[in-house]
Amino acid sequence: MLYNSITFSKVLQLFCIAFGEIEISPLTVFILGALTVFTFLAVGVSSLKLVQSAIEEEGEE
Repeated sequence: MLYNSITFSKVLQLFCIAFGEIEISPLTVFILGALTVFTFLAVGVSSLKLVQSAIEEEGEE
C-alpha cells in the first residue's frame, strides 16, 4: 500500500525547513519572522517620533 511506503520521517521532511543540522517547523519560522517585522516597525515608528519631536522643539526656539 501507498501508506506503508511513506514513513514518518518523509512526512516530517515535507513540513520542516532544514537550517543547517536543525530542522525548524514552518510555524516557528513564521513566528520568528513576525516578531522580527514587528520589532523593525516598532523601532522605525519610535525613531520617527523622536526625530519629529526634535524638529518641533527646534522650531519653537
